[in-house]
Amino acid sequence: MALRQYYKLYTLLLVSNMKRSTYYYNIKSLSKIDKYASAKTAILEIYEKSNNTYGYPRISKALEKLGYTYDRKTVYKLMKELKISSIIRVKRRYKRGKLSCICENKLNREFTSDRPCLKWVTDVTEIKINNEKLNLSVIMDLYNREVKAYSISKYNNEDMVIDSLKQAIDKTKDLTGLMIHSDQGILYQANQFRKLLKENNIEQSMSRRGNCYDNAVMESFFATLKCEFVYINKFENTEQFKYELEKYIDFYNNYRIKANGLTPLQEKEIYLVA
Repeated sequence: MALRQYYKLYTLLLVSNMKRSTYYYNIKSLSKIDKYASAKTAILEIYEKSNNTYGYPRISKALEKLGYTYDRKTVYKLMKELKISSIIRVKRRYKRGKLSCICENKLNREFTSDRPCLKWVTDVTEIKINNEKLNLSVIMDLYNREVKAYSISKYNNEDMVIDSLKQAIDKTKDLTGLMIHSDQGILYQANQFRKLLKENNIEQSMSRRGNCYDNAVMESFFATLKCEFVYINKFENTEQFKYELEKYIDFYNNYRIKANGLTPLQEKEIYLVA
């Protein structure tokens, strides 16, 4: 446009080998106001706050709370224009194992709960930081999918799962009717772990052998954790990992939007005021 001030249009079109109609089309396109400009700004802000993990379904939910009424297809299109997308990984598929159990599968894949602290699920996963392996024990409340407690250890031992269980118990005022579900791992069969459950009148439930679907919520959480946090970050050492993990768990419990449009904290607050 600056050259237009000094040269005739005919000369510029001749030098650039551009048709007159193309020139006027481009001028008209540049003058158009982007009606999605505000929404794009909001999308970028939401995306950054989610640590670049939100895809178009969650961003659509977040936009609704801000007063935008675009459907998911539009949000998907705008994200493509902005060249942003959620970082995801392909989830592994598991084969079903033979059915057997040490403790009865009382949960029986009923992954919903009428109130907080009625059903907990727990599991352990291994995470490799540089060349060091860490074990992470997590306890989650099925009511709102809140991470109640977690513990990290170099060793996959009984102390780790007992520590996370003690944390969860200490944070809970009323343990009435509580059940905790896990796989048949040897850590959950340990005498001290079972003793702690018995002392607090917590009922124990276990998945059938080799059947990860019986504890699908924990499997899903670990996949999300590794996808949204572990795989996309580089940690200098285990101490940095522990520090950043604490921040991610806080984000997961208090800010990360679930499929129902609420965070775990919001869902819990709704129950408490009802």
